[in-house]
Amino acid sequence: MRVVEAQGYAETRDALAQDWSMFMGKVLPEALWMPLPNIGKAVTKYVQDWKLNGFIITGGNNLFEYPGRDETELTLIQYALDNNLPVFGVCRGLQIMAHYFEYEISPCTGHAGTRHEISLSGNKRTVNSYHDNCGPLEINPPLITFVRDMEGHIEGFYHQDKPLMAVMWHPEREDQVSELDVQLIRKFFGLPL
Repeated sequence: MRVVEAQGYAETRDALAQDWSMFMGKVLPEALWMPLPNIGKAVTKYVQDWKLNGFIITGGNNLFEYPGRDETELTLIQYALDNNLPVFGVCRGLQIMAHYFEYEISPCTGHAGTRHEISLSGNKRTVNSYHDNCGPLEINPPLITFVRDMEGHIEGFYHQDKPLMAVMWHPEREDQVSELDVQLIRKFFGLPL
């Protein structure tokens, strides 16, 4: 979850945009889901105790801004890869996955709070954009690029052998959930369309 500074209190809080509950209800209505706290490496025991079997790493916060969140998500990625569990990343989720595989994320301008075109498997599509950092320009197996923006930055990749996928846009922030996003996410989690 995103880490936020509570107004009027000297404390940080984990937060999840309410868009996610509406989105999950539309895209994965049969899923029982819960937000995970940013508790670093202790998240492994949490996952095991709750018998969680898949993860979505959401957007918000830049990498290295809140080390506890970075450690939590890197631990989840490692746990998921070790146990062949699906991980779907959104925006920051793509960035932390790229970092896990030792790819650099670089600052970019003109993406935050805009809409722009992407090429999704050869088809052009317009998506929202809320990121200050762009994905890498090139990656190598086991990661495979399937989406790029018009400047050539990677906006979507998947792992060739493990159930790991990420996109840079926020499907949960759209007024109308795109049928392409529904298909992409349901297919990724192995659910009927």
